[in-house]
Amino acid sequence: MKEMLYNELAAVGVFAKEETEATFSAPKTKTLPPILQRLANVNKLFGDVNGPKDGRISHDQILPYGHIAPLHVLFVRYCIFNEFYSILTAYLDTYCLATTEEQVNDLITELDNLLDTPLDQDVNRRWARLLFSFRAHKNLFELSILNAKAWFKVPANKDKSFSVNTMFASQSREKRPLMALSTLMYAPMQLRGKTV
Repeated sequence: MKEMLYNELAAVGVFAKEETEATFSAPKTKTLPPILQRLANVNKLFGDVNGPKDGRISHDQILPYGHIAPLHVLFVRYCIFNEFYSILTAYLDTYCLATTEEQVNDLITELDNLLDTPLDQDVNRRWARLLFSFRAHKNLFELSILNAKAWFKVPANKDKSFSVNTMFASQSREKRPLMALSTLMYAPMQLRGKTV
């Protein structure tokens, strides 16, 4: 009975105090925060596609479209922790998040405050930085290098020394000449005095 009542309240944008406190008091757990669980229960986690119905209020105040909010950051962190690539992509698309370099930087800053290791330094979570960068339409050469760093799991202390040459001359068994060549396809270079 209590669950049904909480679900109905969540559908109109009202949340129990205990769920609100639990959502923001322990943001470093791997589980979905209570408010987001409740929104998922009432099919509102991915927004009101057709707008609110039956006099219900919109959830735009807690999950706004087009800009980062605390609950967005918690859900993105949850997807990163659990490696839910496609769900994260769908969520970012639904709320039009991380579409500019400024939004990507804001999101990464907020995530770094919640994560034990900053996103750029965590070898196992570089895929998230790559995903955000692709969404912001960054330089393709830089994205290709970022992809290679994620593939090779380059530690943060060796990040600056990684290059296309590293992919050719890797001391490990995993030389990636095709990855290096495909990265070079996007490199800014000059041919006969013309910039390509």
